[in-house]
Amino acid sequence: MHWLERLHAAIMPLLPNRDRFLFVLFLVAVGCGVLGFQASRSAVISENFGSNFLDNFYRTVQLFSFNYEVEEAWKPESGWLLLARYLAAFLTTYAVITIFARRLIERTWFWVQRKRREHHVILGFGVVGRTFARELRHRRKPVTAIDNQFDDADRAFARDHGILLVSGDLSDPETLSRARIGGARRIIVACGNDLTNVEIGTAAAAVVEAWHANRVKTEHDAKRPAAPRRFGCNAEGEPVVKVHLASTGLLADLAEGAGTSSADSGAFESFSLKTDAARALLAKARLPMRARDCGQSRVHLVIVGVGDQGEAILFSALAAGMAAGLRPPKVTLIDQCAKDVRKRLSALRPRLFDGSIPKDARPSLTFVNLDIGAVSFDLDESVLAIDHGDDPPTAWVFCSGRDELDLAAGRRLELAMHQRGRRPAPIFIRRWSARMPEELAGNADPLRLTNFFGDIANTVEKSEVLDERAFLLPKVIHDAYRGGPTAAGSPIDIDQFRQSWNRLPENVREANRSTARHIAQKLIDLGFLWRGMDNGGLPTLSAETAGACNALIDAAGEDGSSVPGEPCKATERDKILRTEHNRWLVDRAIAGWMAGPRDDKGIPRRDNRRRLHDNIRSFDELDAETRARYARPLAAAIRMLERPDIDLDARRRETGEIRLCSADVLEVHSQDPDFVGVSELIIRVGETCTTVAIPIRTTLRGLVADWAGQRAACRLLVLLEGPVESVLIDDDDEKKSFTTMEVLCELRDLLASGIIYDLARLYR
Repeated sequence: MHWLERLHAAIMPLLPNRDRFLFVLFLVAVGCGVLGFQASRSAVISENFGSNFLDNFYRTVQLFSFNYEVEEAWKPESGWLLLARYLAAFLTTYAVITIFARRLIERTWFWVQRKRREHHVILGFGVVGRTFARELRHRRKPVTAIDNQFDDADRAFARDHGILLVSGDLSDPETLSRARIGGARRIIVACGNDLTNVEIGTAAAAVVEAWHANRVKTEHDAKRPAAPRRFGCNAEGEPVVKVHLASTGLLADLAEGAGTSSADSGAFESFSLKTDAARALLAKARLPMRARDCGQSRVHLVIVGVGDQGEAILFSALAAGMAAGLRPPKVTLIDQCAKDVRKRLSALRPRLFDGSIPKDARPSLTFVNLDIGAVSFDLDESVLAIDHGDDPPTAWVFCSGRDELDLAAGRRLELAMHQRGRRPAPIFIRRWSARMPEELAGNADPLRLTNFFGDIANTVEKSEVLDERAFLLPKVIHDAYRGGPTAAGSPIDIDQFRQSWNRLPENVREANRSTARHIAQKLIDLGFLWRGMDNGGLPTLSAETAGACNALIDAAGEDGSSVPGEPCKATERDKILRTEHNRWLVDRAIAGWMAGPRDDKGIPRRDNRRRLHDNIRSFDELDAETRARYARPLAAAIRMLERPDIDLDARRRETGEIRLCSADVLEVHSQDPDFVGVSELIIRVGETCTTVAIPIRTTLRGLVADWAGQRAACRLLVLLEGPVESVLIDDDDEKKSFTTMEVLCELRDLLASGIIYDLARLYR
């Protein structure tokens, strides 16, 4: 079908009327026709032009009907007349195609596209719908967009991207059935209003179910058994309908509601771009790595503005901030109505505040009442209290919901950091639109403190909704927890957590997704790096790397048994398992679980209906078998990611260091001066090193270029021991040194695709 797509994309832009072009072409054809008839006439008859103009014009009009007359005495025909004939034929043919063939092509393309099993349907063609449609077309997926009406801009957008538009009432099942959405690979509902999206998503799921029921009947008539599946899902158990919600609170409530009803509930899967933006931010920020780079004991995230976006970042950061060797994360929430925010969160997530989480796993939440629109980041006592202490901020996030306010406040904070009024830390500012000038975004500055996140295009690109494999790893993890995969049609277990994936409630599925999202951090904790870590993706593991990972976790007995391991391995293993248990405790607290009452023997009891769990206690209080069970998801993920036939994958974290002590002093600290096998290269810039001499610059460029050309290169880390500023140097032929900023910019340009560039400031 690819040749049909290319033909459709090539023809459709030619069909709409080009008024100005066609009018000029028509005038040219008429002028050439009149001149051509006059020239043919003048060859024999010597009459003036004016007396024959009307006759020439009449004969020219006949050209557009493929019929014209030339007297025998006028021949031979002139070149003007031949040109007019061809132009008239072209214009007439073009008009016929525009009037009649366009509709035929659209109907044919519509019939072909709706018959395809892998086509995608967008219900609602607003900003979110168009962005999803553009991204899907970028991935060469056929897209059909359905909405109540389309304007000229929508049609132009659809023609440019090869999107099929269908007009109709989205809440009418007849319209959805006529569009044949039942056979779609994925249906994305993004109509604007959340309640409207839920209503349309329910109707779309019913159409999908009717389509599957009709297909099952056909297969039954053909004596072919149909694979069992869940209501509204495909045969793999993945919901076909994805409903976008602007409210993250409603997103959580719908997931919980689907988890408390029957197995046929949850016909569609909800998602929110705000939650996706939070996950993309934390994948890009890599807070545990930044905390370790700066020598911090735990992650301290400051969130400015606690609306839907702030809450999404908070709940994601509580799990993402868990890492081996670090204390539970600390989050400071700044809002001009901080008391109301605390009251709201305490009512919605009470287990985060009532001490249900054991002390050694309990994150710290601090609320600060502050209006960022009228605050001095240099002098305000509340900001000073955040900065001073044993846990300085690892990063700041501005997400008040007003992009212009966030940008202004973030710039003021960055200025205070540059002036040594505040401790330097990365600043992330949320912006919905991606149309920000590069100069304002500061993408060319290797020393920048400010970064941007949350723009709709990048968020949609990294959304789990469009990831074809997003549900595979959670499914594998769930099977690992159950003790092995089972057939989709197996009997329902009494325990809802042990059902097959196709029958699993949505809230339990989300718990497995949360475990899967933390696998990347566990691989980092095991001592591995890979290219593209900031995109949130998992690496592909070679047999050697997978074996190195299993050498650690298998010491605990992946099957739950107790297997003695080497002391060094046992220590690393316990850190990983403790981290997973603490992450699980926070995840369960967010979901409303707490420790169950103890029986006569002092063992807590479990009650799924009342959300009481016997493992909600400190890691040290768990028995050996329960501890070992936390190795199962990581072991299952390793088996899934292993590819024995590859030679470029995650690498052991081997570091090499280059020290810029001053403008003309460079030291190399590495076992191999060529950095062979080094996955992380550290460049430490001295406090007084504001310029770099040309010989040192040349040597440094050569070292970094050689390292970046190796397959093991994954991360370049720059550590600033003092503030580095741009020092103006005359640009002349006798230039003997460069600013440190210029040199770092050159080094960043030497990095191959996927190599991460990080910068940490060690000074206060």
